[in-house]
Amino acid sequence: MRFVKMFLKNNCKVTLFTTGKDSGGENTLSHPLFELHALGASQGAVKKQNATNTNNSLLTDYNKIQSEDIIMPFTAKGYMTIFRRWAEFTYTLAKSVKLKGKLIKSFDSVFQQADCIIGYEAGLSILAKNIATQYKKPFINKFQGTILAATNRNSLIAKLYYPKLYWGINQSDLCLMVNDGTDGEYWAQHRGCSNIRFRPHGVSSSDYPSSVERAENNKFVIFNNASCSAWKRPDRIVRAMSYLPLEIREKVILKTTYFGPDRESLINFVKDKGLTDCVEFLDNFDHIDSNVALRTADLVIMVNDMSNLGNPILESIFYNTPFITINDGSVTPFADQSEGGVYIDINKDFDKNMAKSISDIVTGKIDTADIRNSLSNNDKVKTLEVEQADEFERISTML
Repeated sequence: MRFVKMFLKNNCKVTLFTTGKDSGGENTLSHPLFELHALGASQGAVKKQNATNTNNSLLTDYNKIQSEDIIMPFTAKGYMTIFRRWAEFTYTLAKSVKLKGKLIKSFDSVFQQADCIIGYEAGLSILAKNIATQYKKPFINKFQGTILAATNRNSLIAKLYYPKLYWGINQSDLCLMVNDGTDGEYWAQHRGCSNIRFRPHGVSSSDYPSSVERAENNKFVIFNNASCSAWKRPDRIVRAMSYLPLEIREKVILKTTYFGPDRESLINFVKDKGLTDCVEFLDNFDHIDSNVALRTADLVIMVNDMSNLGNPILESIFYNTPFITINDGSVTPFADQSEGGVYIDINKDFDKNMAKSISDIVTGKIDTADIRNSLSNNDKVKTLEVEQADEFERISTML
């Protein structure tokens, strides 16, 4: 809802049509300039998960997976996958046709008075553009990155396996594509967008404590903010830790927020590696808890399969917390090695190289004071307020 609040902050009237259901989002917002119209829960409504949810348990044999293996999300191949994806896309198109008639009949005056119409993400962007075209209004589409990065710029695979996402990025007067390292600018251009704002999320510093104090701890704390996504791959850190010399291993503790469906498999993998005393699974952490943990940690490690330019690394840069991540090209434009980044190449030596970097930081061979100083001089990562001011300016200029 931060996007909606940006408009409200600038005294813009917002009428939101949603097919989703978010108990912590639009339903909690009350503002005289805000109207919400729920159109029914969508097929893909997201269910809230927590660490105690075992209904969707999944077994993963981490002993058969190597750190250099790339397991992209939502990339199951085969005719049945194609059929399911196209069935979902066909349903989306049919639903859009049905909704368009209802919306125009019930909300004609809203569309007549609108200064612009915005399609948020791929689900109903085709519907939003159709309405914008009919009413001759400027059309803006907004995306938080794109899973299409998993196709490695193969448009045929994108069309076959991700039709809703591919055609959901439609030509617009302004495309607001978040740079989260998932190649969004390429796909926006590929789909015919020419006016593109391509910037990362800003750090929502106003949500967080202005200062934090580290609790007494005789351990070197490594923080991994993996949430519920299996592609965040905390198993890579566990393998690397198994290569640490015993005297280093006894000094460190990895704290991870991972609560994906195969969490028990990861816990068992930790046991298999003899690292039970070195790894702590954190439960029920919200974004504020995670921010405090990140800022009070000695080191942040993020090793995602699909881009590492997410909030944890952006906040690490912003709050000067040393970090290690994969050398996948997503983060280096914002903090290369000379600016405080420590990067590991994905190859057969990944675990040993990660272990060496951790050891060098723990023992002081890599000076964390130098890293923090380099990061403190980095002004490439902005606050959410700064990014939204720029985003609103781009929208205003277009109108």
